[in-house]
This record gives sequence, C-alpha cells and structure tokens, in this order.
Amino acid sequence: VIAIILTIMVLDLRPPGYAIDHDTLSNLTSYLTPKLSVYAMSFVIVARIWVSHHQLLFAAAHTTPRLMWLNLLLLFFMSLIPFATGYLGEDPFRELAVATYSTIMFLTASTFTWLRYYVTTRLRNPEHAGHLHPGLMRRSYLGMALYALGVPCAYVSIYLSYLFFVLVPVISFLNDLQWRAKTIDAQVRARDSD
Repeated sequence: VIAIILTIMVLDLRPPGYAIDHDTLSNLTSYLTPKLSVYAMSFVIVARIWVSHHQLLFAAAHTTPRLMWLNLLLLFFMSLIPFATGYLGEDPFRELAVATYSTIMFLTASTFTWLRYYVTTRLRNPEHAGHLHPGLMRRSYLGMALYALGVPCAYVSIYLSYLFFVLVPVISFLNDLQWRAKTIDAQVRARDSD
C-alpha cells in the first residue's frame, strides 16, 4: 500500500493544463520546481515512515486485531498524503495548502506514534527489542509536535512550516545514525572484552 501511495504522488507531476512557453527553460523550471520539491519532500517522508513501519512490525511478537486496526488507520492517513502533496505542489505559498499538508502529516505521525507505543508496550518481541530503542518514542513525539506546530505557523510564516517538514525526516535519519553508531560501538566493546 505504501508503494502505491508513492506511485500516486508522482501522478501529479504532469504537464501544465495551460499553455506555457516550452521554449523557455526558466518558465518550465518555475512551473516544475515547486511540484518536484514538494514531491521529493513527501517521498522522503513516506519512505522514512515505510522503513520505520517495517522495523516496528518486525519487532512485534505477534499481531492482534488492535494492531491491525491501528495499522489500517495509519494507512488511511498516509493515503491522504498524495492529496496534500498535490495541493501543496499546485500552490506552495497558500497558507491553507501548507496547513492542510501539515495537518495530514500530523495525523499520520500521531497514528504512527500510537502504533509504535502499542507495539512497544504490548507486543514487544524480546529477540528484536533493539528495533524499539527509547529514542524512537521521543522522535515520534517530536515529529508530531513539529507537524502540529506547522499548522498555525502556516498562517504566520510558511517557511517555518517548511522547515518543520524537512526537520522531521532529518532528525529521524540523524537519530538512526547515532543509534547505529552506539550499537556498533557496543558490539565492538563486547567482542574486545571476550
């Protein structure tokens, strides 16, 4: 389903419905740049959710009906991301478009946080506990907060909202790199002590 969401987003990258001067690269670039930028940002966000989702479900000991419903709720909000991406790509400086995008991202992040909390507290598989390190919940709460702040900021400074949109996956990547470095360091120290 997530792969389909990524595919649907790219369908909004189509030629304009009105005549533009195709002989002028600057006109074509000015038309495509906002769309490609928003698409790339959304692609990275959805890809990051996909990787995190895979790791989360890998760490679950088993499935339950509640896990399945939470997962479906997450997929529902994620399925709205192509709409928000298309809307924002069409009018990247409209406050309502930025607020709509931020709202859908907030709902997606909130649902993912709820899913992560459920797996961490109820379904944790001890063999794969490393996929559920404590920093993940903090990162989830931070992502929710940044997306939530993006809604009112859209009416004050859309650039601040865009900063929040970019910060969430950047923080996620940096957190993962830090966690992997700690894990590798711990493994090296364990081997050295043997």
